[in-house]
Amino acid sequence: MWLILFSSITMVIVIGLWGLYVNLTIPRPVKEKFSSETSKDGQKNEGRSEKIAEIERTLYAGMIFFKEKLSAKNSILIENKSRNFILEGLEEIPKVQLP
Repeated sequence: MWLILFSSITMVIVIGLWGLYVNLTIPRPVKEKFSSETSKDGQKNEGRSEKIAEIERTLYAGMIFFKEKLSAKNSILIENKSRNFILEGLEEIPKVQLP
């Protein structure tokens, strides 16, 4: 019973500290006030539509980035290192066939 109680309390503390850490490290978005007032011509301010278009462009660029990352193939290149010394007087290691 004590183990479950102390484990639960410790989990709540750890999750609380983690939440506090996340709130402190992730920057909060800047809230901009969009003016919905109409101009003299009766049209709404286009600042909001420009922001929406910018968000759409950003999301589209992010989707393209992830699509390229997912379609990329991994390749491994192994090269011999060049040696600047000569191995003299060493026995050759015999090759052993593994079962």
